[in-house]
Amino acid sequence: MRKISGCRYVLLAVLFTLSLTCANTFATWTPIWSDEFDGTLLDLAKWQVFTEVDWSDGGETCWYAPHNIEVSGGTLKLYNQEESYNGGQWTGAHIDALYYPQYKYLEARIRHSAPNTYIWATWWTVGWTGSTWQWPPEFDICEFQGDGTNRDPGQWYHWGSGGGDYDGSGTGMNESEWHTYGVYWSETRSPVFYVDGIISSVPGGDATVAHMAAKLKLTTSPTLGECYSGCPLATMEVDYVRVYDSPPPQPAVPTNLALNKPATASSEEDSGFGPQNAVDGIDESRWASLWSSTHEWISVDLGKAYPVDKVKIHWQYASAKEYKVQVADAPSGPWTDCVHITNNTAHDHWAIHEFPAQTGRYVRVYCILRTTIWGYSIFELEVYQDCEGADIDNSGIVDMSDLEILSDYWLYTNCDLYDDCEGADLYDDNTVDFSDFAILAEHWLCNGCSGP
Repeated sequence: MRKISGCRYVLLAVLFTLSLTCANTFATWTPIWSDEFDGTLLDLAKWQVFTEVDWSDGGETCWYAPHNIEVSGGTLKLYNQEESYNGGQWTGAHIDALYYPQYKYLEARIRHSAPNTYIWATWWTVGWTGSTWQWPPEFDICEFQGDGTNRDPGQWYHWGSGGGDYDGSGTGMNESEWHTYGVYWSETRSPVFYVDGIISSVPGGDATVAHMAAKLKLTTSPTLGECYSGCPLATMEVDYVRVYDSPPPQPAVPTNLALNKPATASSEEDSGFGPQNAVDGIDESRWASLWSSTHEWISVDLGKAYPVDKVKIHWQYASAKEYKVQVADAPSGPWTDCVHITNNTAHDHWAIHEFPAQTGRYVRVYCILRTTIWGYSIFELEVYQDCEGADIDNSGIVDMSDLEILSDYWLYTNCDLYDDCEGADLYDDNTVDFSDFAILAEHWLCNGCSGP
């Protein structure tokens, strides 16, 4: 079982490779240990099997039984059973890895065979010092406690011996579907949890407790405090367990090109209301012009020319009734109008303007007519660039869904001059191939851009 086809896996590998060419590149994402469970037996060079470990909950007794461990069809299966075993009524399974990583990214792809079942299944770690396990810390990377109702897997960090010394949250995932669950920790912070490669939870807590190696654990059993004779029990199924040297790169989000860039203005009310306040990312600070002139402006230097297609303005109460959004190649112009607003009456609001892309290095808000007796004032001015068609599904961001569309056409569809490629022909050569993939990857990884 694999989450994506071999072809798509290659595409993603190329995508991560391309990321290394970008400015501010992601860290390399290199696998350093794994078990893909592709054989027919558990690899005892990698795992220790727990046998006859007695524990109880709610007055019932469960044993970890070796016969509940199976490797077949490309997955590890950890069974739960109601059976008479060593005087108990229930059995589960428990294995520990014989590799103890520190400050690495740990990931497993997991599902349970049926939802809403009475199991307690966990992909987790405890601390490891030399040759001895230590608790705390505990990372519950994917913990599911089923009681007959749908309860999504949780992710928790335990840092204290007290029962309340933990933090985390549920993932919202369907436990019977395949998902990856991961964690990364470092010398400077507590763990960060991931679902399907995307950051899902950043719990608080004492980071210093986590500063040691981790003992990797996969355990499952009936939820003894809740289950009853004949209750439905699921199988915990694991596609793989992998350890990487760093966490997965995160998809780029639309980048505010104006953030902390040099800004100038026609005037400022006083030194506390300068134009830099409008591009500092702080919504409480603001630029304010003098009251004496009707025509005022604020301009931001993006550092280089971009195909700008969206500008967001958070007006203070002293907004402009009439204004233009303009771009230029030089600070003195000439200026090209992108938007001309003539009837704005709203105060203290975000005005979002989208328009056909206009390329320029400088973006200016040119105020013509006031809504108040005072000057003009802007909390934040944000500027976004066009994706040049890379936002194939028109979601407003270049992300995995665009890659899926492009790869579908590239790998599985005869998309040429006579077929509709649904915008996947980014290179505009009547075929969908690697050139289109490179354009999408550049916008996704390097630029971070808004939709068309």
